[in-house]
Amino acid sequence: MNSHRRLAAVPAGLALVLALAAALAAAPASAARRMEMAVQDEGVFLDRAFYDRERALAQARALGVTRIRSNVVWRAANASQAESRKQPAAIVYDWSRWDSLIDAAARYGIRVQLTLTGPAPAYATADHRVGVFGPNAAQFAAFARAAVRHFKGRVNRYSIWNEPNIVSWLAPLDLAPALYRELYTAGYSAVKSQDPHAAVLFGELLPYRRLSSEMSPLRFLRDATCARQQRRGTRSRPPSLSPGPCTQLRADGIAEHPYDYLHSPSQANSDPDGVTISGLWRLTGTLKALAGIHALSKPSGGPLDVYLTEFGYFHSGAYSISDAKRAAYLPQAYAIAQRYPTVRQVLQYTLVTPPYGLRGSYFDLAIIDLAGNPLPPYNSLAAWAAQAEKKGRVAQPGGPIALPPAPTP
Repeated sequence: MNSHRRLAAVPAGLALVLALAAALAAAPASAARRMEMAVQDEGVFLDRAFYDRERALAQARALGVTRIRSNVVWRAANASQAESRKQPAAIVYDWSRWDSLIDAAARYGIRVQLTLTGPAPAYATADHRVGVFGPNAAQFAAFARAAVRHFKGRVNRYSIWNEPNIVSWLAPLDLAPALYRELYTAGYSAVKSQDPHAAVLFGELLPYRRLSSEMSPLRFLRDATCARQQRRGTRSRPPSLSPGPCTQLRADGIAEHPYDYLHSPSQANSDPDGVTISGLWRLTGTLKALAGIHALSKPSGGPLDVYLTEFGYFHSGAYSISDAKRAAYLPQAYAIAQRYPTVRQVLQYTLVTPPYGLRGSYFDLAIIDLAGNPLPPYNSLAAWAAQAEKKGRVAQPGGPIALPPAPTP
């Protein structure tokens, strides 16, 4: 679709925003090692529930976004069979919503990365109910193979599961590290069997323990890799770990959600096994130690790269802070993350304020209001990104991405 046709396909009031996106399309592709700006907003980009997706894509691009994350929920992709307690003879998936997003984002020079996650269909859980209780690793591998077979050539980065260190995403909690290890090992092999060049990320971990239903990310990481801690690390020295009985895991990176809703990104979190923006040194030090004992590393053997795949500050609700604080905190957080050589991505979680009462509207970290007006945190982050792009520190959106067409059912 050329730019004139795209402009004609959306409301006239979007012309200015889309013109900016079109002007940026001529910009050269950025160096692969620069940090990526990313965004996720399922209600806008995937479900198209309350806001014009074309407008949101143009606004994301103007922010400097080069990646959109989306969760491929196993139950949702397998919706017609998800309630079956017995494995269907022929499993059927519907990938159409993600195909639509991938094609739309590509027109704006934005790639989509996918998190393959539960809840699982009833036939794939230990209690035979749709949910997250004891998901079967072999069944998950079959789901992952089907997904990657379908998206090959159109998606080049996958995460295995979402927030496995909280019981609402993986249960029971005391077995979650072992369960996740099985899911990850099966998922990693499944992805690589269908697309050896696709990147696979470990984790998508919650940032710290607040409730008994959560596990601190570094404890979860040690338990999932069977590593034993001998000494805690410091900013200048990684922790001392010893290997356990598990075999070595490989990954192309680790995904983590470094939220700390009420505090500035420079304020330390009290959880010694937590990882917020101010505590990224804990994660990078642990990854270095894990690679050193051959517990978890890149295929090349080095410590994992870091992808901060959810971050932001609440716009509304019990954890909300003022827009002035959000406008100050967001660019500060991105600047801190960008100083770490192994941090490859920071993702703003949610873009547009959802209407009250919409499912999930309580989790509102948006930086654009429902009328489409950029809020102060959007403007401050966009200004930071523009300066960082000029200095070659973050990736810059390129032109439209040519993708093969989605396979037909």
